[in-house]
Amino acid sequence: MADKHEAPDTYVIPPNFIETGTIFGGMFKLRNAIEAGLLAAAAGLPFLRLQASLTTKIILLCLTALPLDLIALIGVSGESLSSFIMNFFRFVKNRRVIKGSVPITARPAKKARQPKNEVDALKQQLREARRKQKPKQSVRPGKKRKATTADYLNIEKIENGVIYTRDHRYVKIIEVVPINFLLRSAREQRNIIYSFISFLKISPVKMQFKVLTKRADIGRHIQHAFYFSREMKSVGEEHLKIRSSRASGILLTENELLLVYNTGANLMKWEYQTELRCKVLMTTRFCQDAATMLYPGGQARALMLGADMEMALTLLNSTGGHKRQFFRLDGTFERFYFAPNTPEGETQVKILCSSEIREELRQLLLSDLQPPQPGLRVEHDALRDDGVPVLLAYEFDMEHLRRFRDSLQMFGDFGLVVCFDFQQAVLEEYLVGLAEFQAVSLEKVRRRFGI
Repeated sequence: MADKHEAPDTYVIPPNFIETGTIFGGMFKLRNAIEAGLLAAAAGLPFLRLQASLTTKIILLCLTALPLDLIALIGVSGESLSSFIMNFFRFVKNRRVIKGSVPITARPAKKARQPKNEVDALKQQLREARRKQKPKQSVRPGKKRKATTADYLNIEKIENGVIYTRDHRYVKIIEVVPINFLLRSAREQRNIIYSFISFLKISPVKMQFKVLTKRADIGRHIQHAFYFSREMKSVGEEHLKIRSSRASGILLTENELLLVYNTGANLMKWEYQTELRCKVLMTTRFCQDAATMLYPGGQARALMLGADMEMALTLLNSTGGHKRQFFRLDGTFERFYFAPNTPEGETQVKILCSSEIREELRQLLLSDLQPPQPGLRVEHDALRDDGVPVLLAYEFDMEHLRRFRDSLQMFGDFGLVVCFDFQQAVLEEYLVGLAEFQAVSLEKVRRRFGI
């Protein structure tokens, strides 16, 4: 059991042990200290020789020598003052202005060789005659050509993965494959941090990090993934707030995030505030956080597993017991599905995990029905030709079913329920006298979609 007052781990990154040439425990570089001393002597001695009072000399030194000494001691942009000045003048001398075009000067004509005898003279005359027959491409002096991208790149060559620049620098680029740090366990996160500390100890002194954040589309690579409760609750300090949650894990489908619960054959205990915090945390992590967002703008939903379909009826009718400590439909989740731990329930979960099958099955069942009517007092998914509200219950959304039954009871209406054949008996008992039923063969659905 984790301690309630558990504090976050603090990691101290040690200094680079390869970096030498420093004084005062690495506070100042030796080169900077020498340059500061020489600059202080050069700037301070003339003022010390002045025929003035001590106060005047101190003021003059504070206004001139002291600022120069501090700049030389600290350095500029991580470099010593002398290195910065030399690099500045080197840049001014060798800087490249990107404008205009690059002139091409004509090459000087080569001097003709003097023939040694009559045979050489005859050969030279033949070559000149042939040259005159060919169209001559003259290059006029001062002719300009368009500059290319290569003219502006400060790269001399690339060899063995190292970029050699024209100003005598060497650049090595390393691509680091990203990992989802927040979904790692506490031990894995600690090992990653220690490995990064080891790398920093041997890394070059001058190093830049270029971070590219891109949202990855994982729909093409995975159909669904399941994380157990131990993995789900190892998300940092926030897990202390949800450690008493009854969730068995999280199921990541193609377009839906499901918190999974397993009540078995008995009614499970339920604490509203804990499960609400769990829902908010998972929604923030997977639907709002830019680093781990998989379902933008979505909400975490829930899936309850039970021993059989009789357990579904118990869950639908539960009020939480005398102390309201057991499960009840309290509106924590907008959608709360139920599936039995049977082969039929396994098929139902496979349908929930496939957005393509869900959409095609929904369109197939709605093909002979009228579209829903906004503002109708009874919750429904479609309307029959005679105006009877129709509910698609094959996904067995318990919150949807509860709202459908309450509205029918309140307004005295009658509805139609479309469900799988193995769900019909339980729904008839739950909606007795309130609706008629149309069963869909689960076996036919399996054959049609190859489940």
